[in-house]
Amino acid sequence: MLKFYFTFGSGQPLAGKCLPVFAKDSGAARAYMFKFFGGQWGFQYSEAEWEQMKQDPWRMYRMEEELPSVYCGE
Repeated sequence: MLKFYFTFGSGQPLAGKCLPVFAKDSGAARAYMFKFFGGQWGFQYSEAEWEQMKQDPWRMYRMEEELPSVYCGE
């Protein structure tokens, strides 16, 4: 399974948090998010993209607080 990270925009109930989602592919992860959160989330990142942002020495913002991972299986 692949790991994706989803953030929640300001003004949303989970603003400032991110949700790690394990899924077979990007589409399955997005389907999970729409099923459980509708459109109340911000952006989707691959695990590599998320790690790159975390390791960026020039990052000027705080990373979102990570919620417990979820698994969306078939």
